[in-house]
Amino acid sequence: MLRRKIYITGTIDEAAYLKFSKRLTVLEEQDGSPIEIELYSFGGEAYSALAFASRMRNSCCALHVRAHGLVASAAVLILAAGDDRRMAKEAWIMVHEDSGELEGSVTMLENAAVHARKLELQWNSLLANLTGTPASKWQALHEATTYLNAKECLALGLIDRIL
Repeated sequence: MLRRKIYITGTIDEAAYLKFSKRLTVLEEQDGSPIEIELYSFGGEAYSALAFASRMRNSCCALHVRAHGLVASAAVLILAAGDDRRMAKEAWIMVHEDSGELEGSVTMLENAAVHARKLELQWNSLLANLTGTPASKWQALHEATTYLNAKECLALGLIDRIL
């Protein structure tokens, strides 16, 4: 039997996305049966997480995500994008607002702030669509930098079952 599993660990960045997408393509070409994704990550880059999520949502295979340890920041969107999402009862999820350091002219800073807010709105809207929890709730959780246990994630619709 072919092994249909992908591990996503470490930083969510361009290199992680490339590795994931290549592995997913190979598995998709084998057959259409479900693929299990083991997820454990402290997060990373917001744009890379968006790439993961869109790649997952457009896969021809069902993707079963299993969260272990800590799934934080950018990795939360990867969990949410799964077709079947499960979380170990000992695991934790952490969500927060995007942050970063900016420098440049006042106009550049203002434009960067406007874009950062658009990105936050997009992020909260995606989570709302994937979980059924309103974007306003996700916004409040992000603003507060919130840690969630498996029962809380189940209540928010972020996962479908506790392992």
